[in-house]
Amino acid sequence: MVAGLAGDGVLEQCPIQDDPVTAEGLAAIGRSLGEQPTPLTEMFADHQRLFFGPENLLACPYESVYLNPEHLTFGAETLEVRRWYGRYGLAAAAVGREPDDHIGLELAFVAHLCLQALDVVDAGEAAGTHDDAALQVAVRALAEFLGDHLLAWSEEFCDHVVAGAGTDFYRGVGLLTRGLTRRMGRDFTA
Repeated sequence: MVAGLAGDGVLEQCPIQDDPVTAEGLAAIGRSLGEQPTPLTEMFADHQRLFFGPENLLACPYESVYLNPEHLTFGAETLEVRRWYGRYGLAAAAVGREPDDHIGLELAFVAHLCLQALDVVDAGEAAGTHDDAALQVAVRALAEFLGDHLLAWSEEFCDHVVAGAGTDFYRGVGLLTRGLTRRMGRDFTA
């Protein structure tokens, strides 16, 4: 994955370059992959410290830990996210063994919802029509999931990643995630 990010101008292809937080995140990731790249062993150690432990996690990647009154995983928040996935015929790969409300899974689900909205637009263009009602349904679903789930906790999660990261790579990942989720909030919620 790291080699893929380092090659072929992948970071420069990010569609949201005009946001200062996103740009700062991309620059930090770029530095970690640049002329003197951060050793993979350092990246791995940083990943472990941030997201796995062995001590307290610096940046727990699960929604329920941030929104559940007892800060526990597999709470009502996890089950609600699982219901969202199920409405679209999706399921987390490790259902029941790992919480469904992992930041990566929620971001992937948001991407899925965005692609569904694009499919509505593409189908309309192919047919020479515009199905505004179907597009509104797709965008409303995206806005609802963002507002009720991802945006309700991602800012705090990103704060923890940025503050706890020991490498430019993960500091950049935190900043990039913060910039992109803030942009989604501005574009899809009101």
